[in-house]
Amino acid sequence: TPDSKATDVVKQNVVILMATLAKHLKQDDPKVKPIVCKLMDSLSTPSEQVQVAVAECLAPLVPSIKDVAPQLIQRILYQLLESENYGERRGAAYGLAGLVKGLGLLSLKQLEIMPTLIEAITNKKNFKHREGALMAFEQLCTMMGTLFEPYVINVLPHLLVCFGDGNQYVREATE
Repeated sequence: TPDSKATDVVKQNVVILMATLAKHLKQDDPKVKPIVCKLMDSLSTPSEQVQVAVAECLAPLVPSIKDVAPQLIQRILYQLLESENYGERRGAAYGLAGLVKGLGLLSLKQLEIMPTLIEAITNKKNFKHREGALMAFEQLCTMMGTLFEPYVINVLPHLLVCFGDGNQYVREATE
């Protein structure tokens, strides 16, 4: 509807404004953490525009929140794999990619993100786990670009299996 599109545009602009202002604060400024928390909360907005804006804004703010980053990653992984709401899982995938971009590729190993996603994509009992992992891989590829290529080798066999998955949502996420 036109109202929701206008609301999404306003939210997107507010997100970008808050993040831009936060970038100009000192890294140890106590105002940065609440701003990052607001950005993380806005990932639940079922609007791809807003979710993309948040993901792109998160990366430069991560140095200011390195001490709480592991907890944020755990929270976002839980949301990615367990949320009943598709929009929230999608937003979590964007948020995860933004945080990883800010933390660096080593965080995929250090914070056990890749093992968690591999375990999720191989979970035959819960399609939301497979779908969430696929969305995360998609966003990691998009945000990290060629830096993520070495990890694709480990993911590729699982992607091929997901193309033939019995669940329609998993097959669509694989595409």
